[in-house]
Amino acid sequence: MFQRHVALSDKLYKLLAICFVICIPVIIVSATVLIAFNTDSVYTRGFEKYSISQKTGISSSELLNISKDLQKYFNNDKELLDTKAVIYGQNQDLFNEREIHHMRDVKSLVKGTYWIFITALVYICLFTVARIIAGNIIPRISKLILYGSLSTIGIICLFGLLAILEFEALFLLFHQISFSNDLWQLDPRKDYLVILFPTGFWLDATLLITITAICVAGITSTFSAGILIYIRLKDTRKQDHISSD
Repeated sequence: MFQRHVALSDKLYKLLAICFVICIPVIIVSATVLIAFNTDSVYTRGFEKYSISQKTGISSSELLNISKDLQKYFNNDKELLDTKAVIYGQNQDLFNEREIHHMRDVKSLVKGTYWIFITALVYICLFTVARIIAGNIIPRISKLILYGSLSTIGIICLFGLLAILEFEALFLLFHQISFSNDLWQLDPRKDYLVILFPTGFWLDATLLITITAICVAGITSTFSAGILIYIRLKDTRKQDHISSD
């Protein structure tokens, strides 16, 4: 009976540990995505690179205001986006009804990403607290973080390679999976949402997120591996000291 209980406990721990490992890439990727959505330079670099001001008649300062308005919209409780801009000297509504309702769907995705990030982070914290109570936390947690970080690097490298080779197909698949309507199918000749943010902008943003996530995962994997190596060396020296005595 006792052995069966121990076996069940081991299986439960392995399951919880696997969930911990999965949460590492979830946290890293969702955090980098959210940071990108809320960083002015991501928008302004894209506007400059793709000459958006020249194509639209919207000044650079006005484009910056638009990007700030979008960031504010993603982080407030307002249902519909209401953005005005000075275009060729005329103050007018920037987005049409179709674009506005698509942005509502995009906002739902961003909000969902926040919840995914928070849920994964809470799980990591609860698991860590449970391991603190159980004891011997540092090597076990470090090993799980290392596994999660290396998994992140592998997954993101594969995704980054796919993005470079077949971004348009990947971007299309993302929209087909993420949205239950066709509001995302906009006209690049007249709809400002796709004029301001062409496909190239999203490729650049995706690669930036990919590189950032790999760097973060590289730091966490190096740190956790360093802890494990330190513990291993410390134990080896202790054993050598005991043997010499």
